[in-house]
Amino acid sequence: MDNLPPIPPIEGELMLEVYTHESLNTKPGAITTDEHGGSARLAILGKRVLESAVMTNLFRRRPMYTASQLEEMTADCVSKTSVDQWATAYGLRNKVRCAPGVVTRLKNAEEGRLLFVSYVGALCIQSGYNVVQDWINQLLEPSEKRPTPRISQPPPYMPGTTNAFPNANGLSPQPAGVPFQPQPPPPTTKPPPLPPTPNQQISYLPLFNQTASQRRLGVEYTAQFYGPPHAGKWHVKCLVNNVEKGQGTGPSKQLAKEEAAKQAFYTMGWST
Repeated sequence: MDNLPPIPPIEGELMLEVYTHESLNTKPGAITTDEHGGSARLAILGKRVLESAVMTNLFRRRPMYTASQLEEMTADCVSKTSVDQWATAYGLRNKVRCAPGVVTRLKNAEEGRLLFVSYVGALCIQSGYNVVQDWINQLLEPSEKRPTPRISQPPPYMPGTTNAFPNANGLSPQPAGVPFQPQPPPPTTKPPPLPPTPNQQISYLPLFNQTASQRRLGVEYTAQFYGPPHAGKWHVKCLVNNVEKGQGTGPSKQLAKEEAAKQAFYTMGWST
């Protein structure tokens, strides 16, 4: 995966529990003597934390997704195939201790998913939910798609002018001999949003669905998965009133749908 963010580290007993496979437990699924009860318990916690972090990321995006879109997109992001790709990209399997007969089984997607969510659960216990949320945000939004924060710099002090640094009351000091001039109150309403720039990233899936709905057009997406579970691709077709208007391919169903919606958006001539 491109632009994969660094994985937040876990340490000590938690790291041992994450990388100790259930096959080494005399009673798989039972509570172990480890401090946190074993990887199975961490996986249950991590599954819920991951779902919450993904849903929170999607919920905050603009333009807004509908409730059904939020449900579907979250399910796609936390699916066995998608989560296994993260586990593979980070090389988590390379550190696992397991019974000899389980080495081959570790390659399947479900094992990769369990390993990743165990890591998420351990990270939440060690560093807190906010650290998990920040990591998942970076996974879902590569650096080139996230806007770079802009830091406002205060104007330089110029003797004899009013653009000096504000005082403790939030007012700019007046030069000597100049009577105080009251400042107008700040506007109570937000200014209208600026039009999108040519380089601004657009999420075509909600835009296409909204435009089609406004024009009373029926939209349907069909999806198929090709290839091995750990390295396959999703192929999605976008149908408008049962007529194919776009196709998309990607490592996750959501990315493939986004590409199909973008192609359909241009095919319908809505880009103008």
